[in-house]
Amino acid sequence: MKHIFLDTSVLVAFSGSFTGGSAYILDCCERGKIKGYVSQKVVFETRKNAAAIMGEDAGKVIEYVFNQGFLTIVPDCTEEELGKANKAFHNPKDAPIIATAKQIPQATFLLSLDNGFFKPQVREYVKPIEVIKPGDFINRFRDELK
Repeated sequence: MKHIFLDTSVLVAFSGSFTGGSAYILDCCERGKIKGYVSQKVVFETRKNAAAIMGEDAGKVIEYVFNQGFLTIVPDCTEEELGKANKAFHNPKDAPIIATAKQIPQATFLLSLDNGFFKPQVREYVKPIEVIKPGDFINRFRDELK
């Protein structure tokens, strides 16, 4: 089973569309095909952004997802790891999320739709975790996700 860390962007995209790659990823998590992780900061950001960007119904959808228990909510990163992330790349907004993903030993993929996550410095910092978009993850592992 693949273990993935989900960025806020994936969850917000799902809240606005139940047919895209983000929706399929969450469906796979719910069916137990992949193990999904989110941080406390991702939960906070998703709650705030889903309703603000996608509307009130999207906020309700996100609450439903978090209440189902198929995503593991992990503590935010340590201050030490956040300091390392800030030294490795200059992205104070995303550094806490990326640093948290790095602290999950089982995680092998970080799924995001945010182009800032795909910069070479971020990819180097987060290794051996691979940063990948939901659609690319689905295409690579389609047979395993059925």
